[in-house]
Amino acid sequence: MAVNHNINVNFRNSTGNLANTRTSAVNSVTRTVERQTSSSLRSVSRGIRAVRTADLGSLGLFGSGSTLSMVATAVQETIKLANKAYDFYLDYDLARTGESMAIGNIKRVKGYFLNPVSYLVDATWGKHLQQLTINRQNNANAYYRELSGNLIVGNQYRGQR
Repeated sequence: MAVNHNINVNFRNSTGNLANTRTSAVNSVTRTVERQTSSSLRSVSRGIRAVRTADLGSLGLFGSGSTLSMVATAVQETIKLANKAYDFYLDYDLARTGESMAIGNIKRVKGYFLNPVSYLVDATWGKHLQQLTINRQNNANAYYRELSGNLIVGNQYRGQR
C-alpha cells in the first residue's frame, strides 16, 4: 500500500521575496536584540521626561494601584487642566489689553514653577545667550549710526563715539 504524504507550507507574507520569509535563527536573534535596545532607549527617554516634567504617573513612585498614586495623579491632572485654562485666560487678556510684557512675564514665571529645570537653564546658559544678543544689537546700532551720520561727539564722551 502506497502512502502519500503532503506538506503544506503557508508563508505569512506571500507578496514579498521568498528569501525574506524564511525563518532564520540569526534574523530572530537580531530582531530580538533590536527590540530590547529600542525599548530600553524608550524607557530611558520616558524616565528623563518624567523627571523633567515631574510626572508622578510615569515615575511610579507610589505603586500602580495604591490610593496615594491615584490621588497624586488626580491632583496632577487637575493642575494640568488649570494650567491650560489659565493659558487661555492669559491669551484672552493679552488680546484685550495688549500688555504683552506683563503677560509674557506671568507666563515665564508660571513656566518656571511648572518646570524648575528651565529656570536653571535660563539662569546659566540663557544669560550667556542674552549677552550675545545684546552685543549683536549694539553692533548693529553702532553701524547704523555710522551710516546715517547720527554720531554723538561732545565733551560728555570726550570725543569718543
